[in-house]
Amino acid sequence: MQNLQDERALAINLATRGGEAIQEVLEVRKAIQRRWSTERRTELKTHIDLTVDRIVRDGIQSAFPNDAILSEESAFREGTSGRVWVVDSIDGTLNLQGPLFGMFAVCIAITEGGIPDLGVAYSPNVQTGQGGRIWIGEKEKQSLYSPDYPKIGPTEIHVSDCHIRNQAIGGFDSGKHHRTAVYPYLQKLEHDTEGVTCLYRIASASRSLLAVATGDWDFYGATSLEPEDMAAAVPILQGAGAVVTTIDGRPWTIDEPSILAANPVLHKDLLQYLNS
Repeated sequence: MQNLQDERALAINLATRGGEAIQEVLEVRKAIQRRWSTERRTELKTHIDLTVDRIVRDGIQSAFPNDAILSEESAFREGTSGRVWVVDSIDGTLNLQGPLFGMFAVCIAITEGGIPDLGVAYSPNVQTGQGGRIWIGEKEKQSLYSPDYPKIGPTEIHVSDCHIRNQAIGGFDSGKHHRTAVYPYLQKLEHDTEGVTCLYRIASASRSLLAVATGDWDFYGATSLEPEDMAAAVPILQGAGAVVTTIDGRPWTIDEPSILAANPVLHKDLLQYLNS
């Protein structure tokens, strides 16, 4: 198995530096300059997204100049190594303000052949301005989480053991485009007798997926996301015991817009139910 010790250390460093940059902006209460994408009316950007993107991309390019970089905020950077770093400077930009303030994450993943081998997500504490939550996942290793990093060291996490659909809580999103594709799935999940207990929507796919990894939610699915929304969370989920596929059961890669994640028993049940 490939040794990713240096890449892991870099991803943690860059994710936390990105989080610190967000904290600095929010601490001095600078105005959040919002701009809507010219390509997609559902896509929101801020100057903070761009600042964090530069921090992460510059750090990767300096340390691993032969690697490609795919990020939400910038043009694709070609590489020669066969590896692609997938970056979302802030997944959950809407939650830089509003009722879900703080529900976002800086997400960094390394992929090869479309499959994530390493994922790091960091959500800075916007209340205290110090530290934050961190999730770390690496292929074929147990995933780790700290609710207050670096003050508290990361410890092992596991998905929930909920196997009964009617007792399950989780989330299901449409993403930024093809939004009506989610309707048939929501209809099933919210069925009076056959559906799940509760569905959340928190405007951050990564934080939703990470809630499954820590066992706070039992499942999460989405019909049409971007690779940056999911890549970092996938190895974290897998290292916590989750099964991660597309909604129709195919292996997940960064080329797939849909995702379904849950513990093995619940995943099998949901997969069959949603596609019946």
